[in-house]
Amino acid sequence: MPEHRLPEGRDTLDWLARLGRALGYWPEAEWEVPDPEGPTFVDLAWLRRQGERVPLFLFEVESRPGSQLAENAQKVLSMPTELLPKPLFFFQLVLSGGGGRAGRAGRAHATANYGIYELEQPGERDRFLAALLGQHARAAEDLDAVALWDALTDRRAPAFAFSSAWDALERSPLDVPWASTYARLALRDPRFRGRLAAVLAPELDGEPAPADYGSSYWGATWSAPLHLGLLAALDPERGESCLAALRRWQANEGDPGRMLMIAPYPGLSRDYDSFVFFLAPYLWALLAALMARVSGAAQWICSQLRLIVEGRAPFVLTAPAAAWLLHLAEIFSCENEWHVAEDLVNEAGGLPGELKFRPPFGGPHFDDVESEWEAWEEALAAHPLPVDRAHFRHQMTFRPGAPLTSPVEIALQLLVYNDSIDRDHGDPRDQYGGARRVALLLNWLHRVVRPQRLGDRKGLPER
Repeated sequence: MPEHRLPEGRDTLDWLARLGRALGYWPEAEWEVPDPEGPTFVDLAWLRRQGERVPLFLFEVESRPGSQLAENAQKVLSMPTELLPKPLFFFQLVLSGGGGRAGRAGRAHATANYGIYELEQPGERDRFLAALLGQHARAAEDLDAVALWDALTDRRAPAFAFSSAWDALERSPLDVPWASTYARLALRDPRFRGRLAAVLAPELDGEPAPADYGSSYWGATWSAPLHLGLLAALDPERGESCLAALRRWQANEGDPGRMLMIAPYPGLSRDYDSFVFFLAPYLWALLAALMARVSGAAQWICSQLRLIVEGRAPFVLTAPAAAWLLHLAEIFSCENEWHVAEDLVNEAGGLPGELKFRPPFGGPHFDDVESEWEAWEEALAAHPLPVDRAHFRHQMTFRPGAPLTSPVEIALQLLVYNDSIDRDHGDPRDQYGGARRVALLLNWLHRVVRPQRLGDRKGLPER
């Protein structure tokens, strides 16, 4: 049973095996061709599953275009169908060298499900990858894009152009939820942010981008506003259109009762009440950060947060929104909203410093037992202090060495991973628990957005 002696050949075959597993196949090295004249082997086969007798794809790797090149193609293509049903496609790769042998082999078998690729020639690596993924789309229904990206960035992989795989897959008939796919990949490589922005653009016209966020609470329930915020941050030229689309989404004009998407309607639903009072304030703050460079966006967002603060609900429910409104109104110079939040807090006797300067992400659910609510009420009553604007500004000066994490990164994590509130059963892949999300968002708002608004950029990043 022959094997490749040169490390380049072995590495290529090992990588092809990994790529096959990423795409859902069973790779089998040195696959035996049923040749009645004696044992003959192909370097690698991709099978639908282990034990299958007929491969879907075959791969033959040539270190150089030597005299065996044509023979290695013939050992598959010359076999009668009754002995070897032809694979969906047979790929022959030439790792180095040139000459006319590869071209002659390609022309000789032009009508077969066969292709030969000289990987040292310009554009051949990308042509091979596009062809391979195009053939895969004929045999598959779905795609594990993260596993594919891990395989494409394997050290043994040929150097492909970044766009070659994704252009081919977007053209394919595969049913891929591209918005959530690119959101996941953007957490691994920021180059995917541009592709994410492109697939989110139709949402400006009310057409939801294809997405499947699985068990993520935020992705499954609140992807629409987060997508618009992300698009505004990733493609600033569309910022004003994103704000207009967000306003239409919030207006919810298709609802017979003309109820806003996010507003206090106590008693409508326990889940909805829990979201509006304990999670929506964070969502509005994150959207303000994502749309910080869109004229009028933050001011309108403050007005929506004010609806929660002024809703007909006790302070035990409106306190989180009031705390977030203090921060946004101070940063974006929303004077009316500042005074609304200030008056509400001071009339209630103040807020503990911890809740004032680190507003909560989540809180007790309306279905929680009484002890959960008692703990929340005790936290609100622990050493409350009135709001003093000069003291507030002083306290919101962050350490210069604190980590900066962009709101784009925070929003992507929120969409992709399952962490609805700050509890122990959050997704272990999620880098940011609720308390850390709050710290990172406030850090960005006060260290990046506020200096920008004051005209003091000091070299800080824009997003």
